[in-house]
Amino acid sequence: MMKTHVERGNHMQINDKAREELLNELNDLSDDDINKKPSDREWSIQQILEHLYLMEGGITQTIAHQLATGDEKRVADKPIELSVNRSTKVQAPPFAVPTEDARSLAELKTKLFQTHEALREFVEQSSADDLEKKAYPHLSSAT
Repeated sequence: MMKTHVERGNHMQINDKAREELLNELNDLSDDDINKKPSDREWSIQQILEHLYLMEGGITQTIAHQLATGDEKRVADKPIELSVNRSTKVQAPPFAVPTEDARSLAELKTKLFQTHEALREFVEQSSADDLEKKAYPHLSSAT
């Protein structure tokens, strides 16, 4: 089923709301708080935020590239709801693995804003027909 401009707008509204809720959760945290890792095997809040902006930017660029190449590729719907299931860990794609470098909350918020605006502009400039014909090559493996 093809998505209309209104449906894509609704998806962006959902995305906007989730982003707003995320940023509100960060308001009372210090740079030290966000850079502290719970354990050697877990990411810090900073690393999670870095992963988010790397993924958002990477996905936007990859879909834009897919549209530009002209290759039509349809895929089955993916169980996107599994992305919020923290009981199953998956390996991040190499381009979205965060560094160990400390970052400030202000820097992370700026990067999240930039990738979100790039996604918004891309969605607004893309036709529903083109987006329906393309797929993001999504590979993951459980860890």
